[in-house]
Amino acid sequence: MNGWKYYNHAIISSNPPHVNPDIKYINDGVIWKTGEGLSLFARWTTDFDCGYETEWWYCIKDDEMDISKLNKKRRYEIISGLKNFDVRVISPREFSEELFSVYLNAFNNYVNAGRAMTKELFLSQCIKDDDNPKVEYYGAFDKEEGSLAAYALNHVYDDYVNLTTMKFAPKYLSKKVSAALVYTMLYNYLNTQKKKYVNDGERSIRHITNFQEYLVKYFGFRKAYCKLHVQYRNTFKMAIYLLYPWRNLIKKMAVSSVINNISAILEIEKIRRSFSGE
Repeated sequence: MNGWKYYNHAIISSNPPHVNPDIKYINDGVIWKTGEGLSLFARWTTDFDCGYETEWWYCIKDDEMDISKLNKKRRYEIISGLKNFDVRVISPREFSEELFSVYLNAFNNYVNAGRAMTKELFLSQCIKDDDNPKVEYYGAFDKEEGSLAAYALNHVYDDYVNLTTMKFAPKYLSKKVSAALVYTMLYNYLNTQKKKYVNDGERSIRHITNFQEYLVKYFGFRKAYCKLHVQYRNTFKMAIYLLYPWRNLIKKMAVSSVINNISAILEIEKIRRSFSGE
């Protein structure tokens, strides 16, 4: 189905945030017959950057990176990071082992994250990404050790960029690796390549990392508000409506990946209702 993709038991729009998806597949029920896996709900957004505050947003930066506009402390962190790390575009095939090491170190610091990706699957994905012209990896290398300290996986399109994944080895965070990595990418995409905007994704529900707040505070990202839409498979819709009154209790019990996933869906349902008035 053009404009849609299956991900983790959901059908989500694969269009850019500023392009509304064609919902004919939802209206005629074809959306539930993808054959890729059991899809429980479809999720999409409309009214990108509507100009007024809503409960759903994308975190974007649509102006050039100008370090002179930052306060002294933030300039210092970026400059320190750039002194400590060499940031450049890398081949995921060539650095697959190092990338997996960073991924695993970062993953082991997450809470309620479920199971880590196996090494075999991770390395095979690196090979696929290396053959995909729309995927670009940046690596941040410690200048003293020469080791890979962090990486970013981005999807690069004609007029915008999705910052899809960023992983940082925890021991390098004090050396400002995140500042060096993010600044270099933003400068390249916005100042040099003149992309319209860089997108760090939608509002975070599953993993609360405060990373979007970091991007807003340090790099001038902003919230591009929009409208969230959710359509459930009929049998799943009944379960959501039955569990919804217990969402706060379920959230407190979210100590496993399964319960955490249920809690996240119920939170999305709460946000959906903010648009429908239910």
